[in-house]
Amino acid sequence: MSQIKKGNIVRLGFDFIPPAFIPKGKDENHQRFEQNARSDYRSLTLEEIVVLIENGNRADSWEHILVCDPFIPHQIRHNNFFGLVRIGAMEPIYLEYRNLKLESGIYNSTIVSCDIGDAVAIHHVRYMSHFIIGNDVILSNISEMETSSTAKFGNGILREGESEDLRIALELCNENGVRSILPFDGMQAADAYLWTRNRQDLQLQNRFKEITEKRFSKTRGSYSVIGDRCIIKNSQNIKNVNIGSDAYIKGINKL
Repeated sequence: MSQIKKGNIVRLGFDFIPPAFIPKGKDENHQRFEQNARSDYRSLTLEEIVVLIENGNRADSWEHILVCDPFIPHQIRHNNFFGLVRIGAMEPIYLEYRNLKLESGIYNSTIVSCDIGDAVAIHHVRYMSHFIIGNDVILSNISEMETSSTAKFGNGILREGESEDLRIALELCNENGVRSILPFDGMQAADAYLWTRNRQDLQLQNRFKEITEKRFSKTRGSYSVIGDRCIIKNSQNIKNVNIGSDAYIKGINKL
């Protein structure tokens, strides 16, 4: 049976990390602020808020929408904003890639607690939560983009409070799992070879696991990232990703 939770609408976009897993003296955005240390955001002016509302935009609180200069409110139309949303510098331009030309700005989308880079074109992204978007990015016609607070981005680690059965492993060489290895960002074929071919050396196997775990923080709350100059269009579900710069993705069902 499906378990559908209900919550107060004013909390949509907040409580990303359960309070028990927020380090002392930090808040739920501490990882986000480390990933994106940009400091030139400012609050909206009253005049800008009026224009945004006239353009069909809605926010749970306009105080939670921060922007950079120059800011062009006329290039933000028919969107829903929840949580802390930070928007980079804007320009009166369009972005073009392979004959796809889109006006820069944010249009017909739902944005939940995201950082958006400079001169982006976001069109018809039906739901995007807890993403950091780079500069000069095109996002068009995407159903769902989301991030969980325990996202591991393909690495074989555990976040705080997670049980061992949630660890990501690759079962290589055979299908019964006895040669499974823990993947990590930057893994090469030689790493996989050494890990799968020396199963009798338990000390070595444990060291491989220790090295993998020490490369990454166990702290919850990392955001998904879309790098500069990426183009993603006509896609369905994108979750817990770290996409580097200059990627071109189209027509995917689940990533």
